[in-house]
Amino acid sequence: MTRPIEYTEEILIDILKNIGKDKLSKRYLDNCNGLPGSMTFIRKFGSWKKALDVAGLNQGLRTGRKIKSKQIDVIFNLEQQYTDDYVFFSKEYLYAYFQNKTHEDCINELIIPFMDFLYKYVNKYGWIFPKTPNEEDLQNLLKRLNKSDGLLSSSSFLGLSEIRGFFNSYWNSFPKNQKMPPTELFFDQSVLFRLLKYRFGVNSSKKYTYYFSGREVEFNELFDISFKQIRKAFEVNHYTSSIFKPLLAKYIYKKYGFDGMITWDPCFGFAGRLLGFVSCFENGTYIGSDPNTLLYSEMLDFVKYIECENRIKLYNVPMEQMELENIDLVFTCPPYFDLEIYCNEDTQSVISYKERSKWLNGFLKTLAIKSYNCLNSNGKAIFVIDSKNSSMLQKFCFDCGFKLVDLIGIKNNKTHLTKKETYEFIVVMEK
Repeated sequence: MTRPIEYTEEILIDILKNIGKDKLSKRYLDNCNGLPGSMTFIRKFGSWKKALDVAGLNQGLRTGRKIKSKQIDVIFNLEQQYTDDYVFFSKEYLYAYFQNKTHEDCINELIIPFMDFLYKYVNKYGWIFPKTPNEEDLQNLLKRLNKSDGLLSSSSFLGLSEIRGFFNSYWNSFPKNQKMPPTELFFDQSVLFRLLKYRFGVNSSKKYTYYFSGREVEFNELFDISFKQIRKAFEVNHYTSSIFKPLLAKYIYKKYGFDGMITWDPCFGFAGRLLGFVSCFENGTYIGSDPNTLLYSEMLDFVKYIECENRIKLYNVPMEQMELENIDLVFTCPPYFDLEIYCNEDTQSVISYKERSKWLNGFLKTLAIKSYNCLNSNGKAIFVIDSKNSSMLQKFCFDCGFKLVDLIGIKNNKTHLTKKETYEFIVVMEK
């Protein structure tokens, strides 16, 4: 569906302020490519005078003055599909640009026209998902994971770029406090404008050292502007959900599992624990369940790409509907109630149990019971869970008859979900 650009009041006011009183007039706006015309301001605010009043620019402003625009030409080809790494503006270009241009120039001459291009491009070709890793890419990832030791750390990033590239469902999920996923938030002009401003260098960051044309220079933080970097901006600004680290999963499987075992992952998520399993053991069976329809479809393709169909069994059902037995190890990271939203299907636990009290008794308690009932004697259940829900999960496990084997805290320092220092716990229970 085509989404025409509708400038928000915030962006329009920012444009007026950045143009400056010595240039600002309706004629100037109407003659500048890439800027909204004067009628855009009149429609939004009711009159040209009202627009200037709201921006605090009306007093003493001379209007109707003939302006010769010195705006550079920025041309993007909508007939061309650009690769993920194609650089529209390099860091070196932006640094050179700022040697005789201001932040206001950058907004008017580069950022606003680029936003206009982005919206037209996405309307024509679809959202800027990453390039999907091919079979060879995923096979190479598996080889690297096989050679790597597991890590008891939340900062092991091996495999995350491939997961983000393969699972479009990742970009359709989001932390609840952001209200919508990146694929929709992209169309919030105030958000995209703020993210682009920083990446173009219109910021007050500390000074960074760059090497351009064999010369060392210092400047604000700059980025090569590409589709990949735009998505990265959504990640680092806490607009995306989390991915379980494959090397953390490998550490847990290696410590508590054994080759040839049968393991169940009640909430398989974005393949992090699956990758940990197949990189840790040559034999055994991984059983995974998850109600997310798109994620399930993508996981089936993912398993084919890594050539593990004979060791993986996947079910597109909620954990509550699974009936298993003779399981050696249960290992999962359940949803933390409403911290993240993965899709809007009715089978999601946060939709099935809209209140936390109902979620605790309907979902988390059921997880403990299902885990206990399916395990062999002396089998283990391992849950990675946030500090808020850890104590209740342990209580439910004790009520079933589990005994606590290990409780390991993992410090998350300023993750993409929050700038605050938080803790998650690895809860290890034994039947």
